[in-house]
Amino acid sequence: HAPTVRWLTDHGIAHVHNRPDKRSTATEGAPDFAIVAGGGTVWIEYKTREGKLSEAQQIWQHLAARQNVTVHVLRSMEEFLNLMRERGVE
Repeated sequence: HAPTVRWLTDHGIAHVHNRPDKRSTATEGAPDFAIVAGGGTVWIEYKTREGKLSEAQQIWQHLAARQNVTVHVLRSMEEFLNLMRERGVE
């Protein structure tokens, strides 16, 4: 998460970060990041190469999808940078 937070901060991009190393006060299953970019909000959940979504995360993503909101599950900083480019942020 640290490289993403650093990149967002360096680029002056507003964001919310739910840290994985501390007990969250966010809604259970909420994504790791909500980022204001490209005229909207980008929702990101980071997982390791083999990592799987928890049941709570699956439910949260299902509820978001019902509102036409996508939660992007990313596995690398490269994927994050590609997503930001797609949203017009570099």
